Amino acid sequence: MAYTMAAAAVVSLGYGVYSGETSAAAQKKAQRRQGAAQDQAEAQAARQERAAMAEQQKLAKSAPDVMSIYDREQRRGNATGPNLTNNAGPLSLGGNSLLGG
Repeated sequence: MAYTMAAAAVVSLGYGVYSGETSAAAQKKAQRRQGAAQDQAEAQAARQERAAMAEQQKLAKSAPDVMSIYDREQRRGNATGPNLTNNAGPLSLGGNSLLGG
């Protein structure tokens, strides 16, 4: 009976060690995969950021600079913005305009 108990204890200990080693190996493998996934996600985020910055710079080159136009109009003395109606004064009616009138 004692030999059976001792044999059972040795088998149990052996299984515990094997199970622990297997679990440790699986955990290390999972950590490596998680690290690789994190690196890949960071690289993707960096690529997206660079693409967004390039797109923003492209749009900045093609879009009019509204603030510089507004500043230029203020220096001309027209504080309300560009004259879209091409009228000489506030009482002037008709005439060609940029608004189609």
